[in-house]
Amino acid sequence: MNYQRIYNQIIECAKIRQLEGYKEKHHVIPKCLGGSNEKENLVELTAREHFLCHHLLCEIYPKNEKLKYALFLMSIGKQKTKNKHYKISSRVYERLKQEYSQMLTGKKHSKETKKKISENSKGIKKSEETKKKMSESRKGHLMYTDEWREKIRQGNLGRKVSKETKQKFSQIKKGNTHRRKTVLQFDKKGNFIKEWPSVQLAAMSLNKKTGAAITEVCNGKRKSIFGYIWKYKN
Repeated sequence: MNYQRIYNQIIECAKIRQLEGYKEKHHVIPKCLGGSNEKENLVELTAREHFLCHHLLCEIYPKNEKLKYALFLMSIGKQKTKNKHYKISSRVYERLKQEYSQMLTGKKHSKETKKKISENSKGIKKSEETKKKMSESRKGHLMYTDEWREKIRQGNLGRKVSKETKQKFSQIKKGNTHRRKTVLQFDKKGNFIKEWPSVQLAAMSLNKKTGAAITEVCNGKRKSIFGYIWKYKN
């Protein structure tokens, strides 16, 4: 089959028509073969024609890795242009995957590239500046421990904290204190049932994920929950 002739026919047809609706620009001579972005080297194609042209180019230049890579990206939908949807058969997809895999397997890396890969796999020693940046980054993701909250409250982290932020941390701390308070469980008639070390354990005994509802009863916001009355132990 004369792939070059078919390719030329599609290009010549594209040059003398005016497409309406969705269209894609195509380099007549691919950039990897020396083509430019000049107007004379660009034509407008339909998505189907565009994919077909790249397929034909791979047949015309079977040893060109860049052309194969471009076709592979088109087949899996990883192109920069939006709304690109190329429908290909399973056989074509399988063939592209095999050729792309073989291309990567047989590709020879330069000494510099091999050195970089080796250093990345072994783990390069980080400079003091890099370590400092990583340390500062981790500080921004610290867990809300009691020690850290206290530092924020006292302003010991080397940064200014707004009153609103301090108030939020104060509320979080109070909430954690409530979870650690001993809780008494009563039936709705007021008969004592059991004493629990914390709100969370009481909730877990009833297969509940959180003790927020029990806390509301203990704080007087609700009369009862889950069929029981709950009170903090004084």
